[in-house]
Amino acid sequence: MGGPANQMAPANPAQKTRQEIHGTVQSIRHAGAVVEITIQIAVSQELVISTNESMLKLLEIEESQPTTLSIQSSAIFFSK
Repeated sequence: MGGPANQMAPANPAQKTRQEIHGTVQSIRHAGAVVEITIQIAVSQELVISTNESMLKLLEIEESQPTTLSIQSSAIFFSK
């Protein structure tokens, strides 16, 4: 039987969608083992990403730096 859950499934689960978000790194806050990166993406809208120190070093981002987030499926990519 086709219930509501079946209607919510994408037509092609293998198809990946990609969205780009442009913003500026507002702050990088260290809270123990967690690092919170706050990105201003609109006048009154922020995106907060929690990660760890190792990932922060790989990202090579700094406060006040413009950045682009590419979100694809469950992965997020940063670029300068």
